[in-house]
Amino acid sequence: MAPRIIFIHGIGGKPEEPQYLKQWIEATRLGLKVQILDDAFSMAYWAHLRGEEAAPDVEREIVRSLPSKQRRFLMTHGSRKARHLSFWQNALSVLFRWTDEVFRRFLDRYIDDVYNYFYRDNRRQQIKAVLERELRAAGQDGKIALLSHSMGTVIALDVLKGEKYPIDLFVTMGSPLGLEWIKDKLGRPDFPAGVGRWLNVFDRADPVSFDQDLANDYPKDGKEVIEDRRVRDNFSDKGKRDAHHWHGYLSSPEVASALDAFWQS
Repeated sequence: MAPRIIFIHGIGGKPEEPQYLKQWIEATRLGLKVQILDDAFSMAYWAHLRGEEAAPDVEREIVRSLPSKQRRFLMTHGSRKARHLSFWQNALSVLFRWTDEVFRRFLDRYIDDVYNYFYRDNRRQQIKAVLERELRAAGQDGKIALLSHSMGTVIALDVLKGEKYPIDLFVTMGSPLGLEWIKDKLGRPDFPAGVGRWLNVFDRADPVSFDQDLANDYPKDGKEVIEDRRVRDNFSDKGKRDAHHWHGYLSSPEVASALDAFWQS
């Protein structure tokens, strides 16, 4: 069977699937040296399965599980979710005005989407099933590259830990998988048995890459084999760099080089 490249996106509302898949393909091709036709790509599209805002008690749990840097994003930009933080944390927020409103909006959506994935009945299984269908359709005999972004990296690992899907290349971009709370919710999984190469890319300014080095979080047979690579996400929104955007990660030389090697092997 022909090699397959499967995308799984992150949080937030998205364009319709055909349009969104086309955008991801175009971004990926910006850095590639090899020529890959459109029919080699597909997307595990789950934006239609997003749900409501987090319940207050669960929202409080998720907010308080965030590392200090991410809590400061909420506090310094007036997020309503910052009400779950302590008085002293809010009082200190004026000292940490170092980021952008775009990330405050992101973290608000992140908290709600994490809630819908881990706490709403059956929603987790519905979202996982989207990716499982794509992996089964790719077959057991051909090569598979799975490229995941943000919350998509969490969904991908949740699927891969449960069954030995043959994944030649697993790419995580802007991932929160190093967060202790996320690891607990996933059952602290090991390195997925079916994965050959795992490349993790992060921008140092990305507020979602809570723990930028995943190699020590998911060892394989006691060895740190995940390739953690710092990249620069150059995507710009209205003149402001978005260090978490999927477009900048997909078009980075590091991701392109990994896909070139996957396709030519």
